Amino acid sequence: MREIPLLAQTTLPHRADLVRRTAGGFVAVSRNGRVSVLDERLSCLRQAQLGDGVRDISLDADGRAAWLARQRLWIGALDEAAAVSLPTPELAALRWRETDALLWTAGSTGETIQAALRDASGAALRELEFDDPYGDSVVSFIEHPDPRCIVLWLAAGQDGQRSVLLTDSGQALSVTALGTEDYLPPVFEANGGWFVATDEEELLLTSWPGAVELGRLSWVTEEPVDAGSDPDPAGADVRILPGGYASWSSTNGRLHTVDLTTMQFTDEFVLAGHPIVTIAQLYPRLAEDHGPATDFDQSLAGPDGAVLTVHSGATLALSELADWSPDPGRRVQFD
Repeated sequence: MREIPLLAQTTLPHRADLVRRTAGGFVAVSRNGRVSVLDERLSCLRQAQLGDGVRDISLDADGRAAWLARQRLWIGALDEAAAVSLPTPELAALRWRETDALLWTAGSTGETIQAALRDASGAALRELEFDDPYGDSVVSFIEHPDPRCIVLWLAAGQDGQRSVLLTDSGQALSVTALGTEDYLPPVFEANGGWFVATDEEELLLTSWPGAVELGRLSWVTEEPVDAGSDPDPAGADVRILPGGYASWSSTNGRLHTVDLTTMQFTDEFVLAGHPIVTIAQLYPRLAEDHGPATDFDQSLAGPDGAVLTVHSGATLALSELADWSPDPGRRVQFD
């Protein structure tokens, strides 16, 4: 099994329940509002306490923060006493746009989705409203390689989920369905010409624009190792890797690679210092479960081909996506 070297690693004094990329690194927030701002090699730049209920956070290239908490939008320093505050009970997601420091925001009113681009004062410059397909959807932003665009994920538990693409023409905002109903948020390749998305059972490869299906792969759940162990179904984390590959996690934190040219699993890898152990070793209260697992929680694409991974809630590791790939130099093209 391949072991991926790390570029850096740090353990925070709080959980990283919410992690976001910034212009110069990353920001991590716990459920009780403790914040750590890190550079691109995971050195801590500053910490703050924003209190309970932080729903989303983003930092621009100048270090200016925007966050949503307690039904308000806050913009400014990481200190409520020094930040601009606006009542925005409907908002649940935000993201600074790196090219011009405008702020994407979105939320559900219960009947409609309201999206906007705002300036640094919080004033809406361009707005868009469209039907909420589920009513009171949970919303979240996902990066898109085109700076004019951003993916918005809409989710409503068992009622369903889908993603749409928001586009800013400079004069108005528009929304386009991505054709991923009941799939988790899509991950676009660097030029925006195709994306991958997963659900509980399969990975879908789709061209864009046009939303033409290029391939799909069903998850293969291994049999439990013994009577006390549970199966290990597909997880929610997927990354596009150089050379036409993708990574796909299992529920138990195992990391598998997929060859997108053949839509087949290729191998499994671990990150250095985070080996495969048993469920019982990770969670002593599950002492009878000897199924294989790792402490991997989630990943986040970083700058210059780096990838941030979260382990056991509070440990952050940095590695290279090229090292995750079985053959990063391979040239592929999907039509």
